[in-house]
Amino acid sequence: MIQIIYSKMECELSGSNDELQRLSEQITDFCQSNDKLLFLKTETQLDPSPYDEVLTSIVLEKTDDMFVASKRDDTLYITGGIESLTNFVQNLPYDAEMSNNGVSFHVHFDALGWPEHISAESIEMVLSLKHGRSG
Repeated sequence: MIQIIYSKMECELSGSNDELQRLSEQITDFCQSNDKLLFLKTETQLDPSPYDEVLTSIVLEKTDDMFVASKRDDTLYITGGIESLTNFVQNLPYDAEMSNNGVSFHVHFDALGWPEHISAESIEMVLSLKHGRSG
């Protein structure tokens, strides 16, 4: 199950290859649907260290605006147009290969790297492929 940990305007969204691919497929299907909202549960039984807390779900909302990720209560709330949500999906590292040194492969997804897609109001995100977890 996808894991999300959060601390001070930054979160890490992580999962195995299979989990991240499943998330990619769910968001792609959502983008192609007439639905305006998508709600997904995430793993809750984990230690958030070095972050402060575990977020228990993801809500995606289709808008006409740039990508914005924010924390609302214990939820990662993501809004954006289809193009920006598709850009998010394309950056999920589900097809990356894990190194043998035990370090998680990750992608920084924020307004500094993607100013044409991500609002400066968005929290910084780290999208991580976790080592040694199965889908």
